[in-house]
Amino acid sequence: MDPDANLGLALGFSEEELESITPISKMRRLIEERTGADKSNTFYKINPKVDDIPEIYGKENDGVRFLFLALKAGLYMKGK
Repeated sequence: MDPDANLGLALGFSEEELESITPISKMRRLIEERTGADKSNTFYKINPKVDDIPEIYGKENDGVRFLFLALKAGLYMKGK
């Protein structure tokens, strides 16, 4: 999640919107599809196609696109 837990809120996103975003680092299937990396191989693309990821997976508010890259324990995880 957001290393600065207030950034999404400061950009005008609600807590509910922020909680609904799945961090890219948790999208294992997407990572495997883009890089070719899986448990059965040791070779993978180090420069996969990523230019479409913000458009597809980012949340937009007032012209600002917000994308979580990684999840930090404890942030936006209330009750989970």
